Amino acid sequence: MVNKLYTTDDKVRWFASEEDVNVKLASIIGEKFQDYRKDWDAINRFELETEFPIFLQLETNQICNLRCPMCSIGIPNANEKYVNESRMDWNIFEKIILEGEKYGCPSLNPQGVNEPLLEQNLENHIKFASKHGFFDIMMNTNATLLSEERSRKLLDSGLTRIRFSLDAVTKETYEKIRVGGNFDTVIKNIERFIEMRNKMKDKLPVIGVNLVKMSTNEHEVEAFMEKWEDSVDFIAIQEFMPPELDSDYSY
Repeated sequence: MVNKLYTTDDKVRWFASEEDVNVKLASIIGEKFQDYRKDWDAINRFELETEFPIFLQLETNQICNLRCPMCSIGIPNANEKYVNESRMDWNIFEKIILEGEKYGCPSLNPQGVNEPLLEQNLENHIKFASKHGFFDIMMNTNATLLSEERSRKLLDSGLTRIRFSLDAVTKETYEKIRVGGNFDTVIKNIERFIEMRNKMKDKLPVIGVNLVKMSTNEHEVEAFMEKWEDSVDFIAIQEFMPPELDSDYSY
C-alpha cells in the first residue's frame, strides 16, 4: 500500500492501493466519472465555476448513537448550541435531488455529523438519488448498526463509497474514543460487509477506514494501517481539528 495524497488541505493523508481509488471507480462507472473528477479537481484549483454544485452534502438529521469526545454531538455544551434532533422531510430531500438531476449534479453525501444508519430509510434516499443521475454517492458510518440486512440493502442501493470511522485498532482505545460502541461487534460488522462486497461483480462501494489522530490513539496509527491495508480500498488518517472553538474537546 502506497501513500496517495488526495486532499487539498493537508489535513488528511490517504493511503490506497497502487490502483488509485478514483481510477478504480472510473474503470467501473466509465467516462462520465472521469469527466466529473476532472471538474472536481479544476474547481478545487479555482479554475472552474459551475452553474450548480457538483457535490451535495445533505444533513437529513443530526442524530448519533455514540458520544465521541472529539465531536460536537458528544460534548454537552456544543451539543446544546449546535445540534438538534430535527429531521429533513422526504419531500425536501426529493426536491433537492430532482433539482440536482436537472443540473446534472453527479455526487452526494446523504449525511453530516450524524450516524446515517439511524435513518431507517437511508437506503431509499440513496436509491432515489442513484436513479436520478447521482453516480458518486458516499457516506461515513460508525458501523454499530451495520447488520447483515442493512449491509445487503446498502450494497443494493447504488452507494459508491463507504468509510468506516474507527479511530482505533484495539478494544481499549476504541472504547475511550467511540463512547457507547462495542469494538467486537463493529469489527464483525465491517468484516462481514467487506466479505459481502467482495462477492459482487462490480466491487462497489469502495471501502475505507478512518482514524482521527489524537493523543489517545496516535500510538496505534501504524498498527491500524497494518490491520486494514490488505482488506480495504483505502485508509484515511486525519489530523484532529476542533469542529468549533467554544467547547473543550478531548484529543
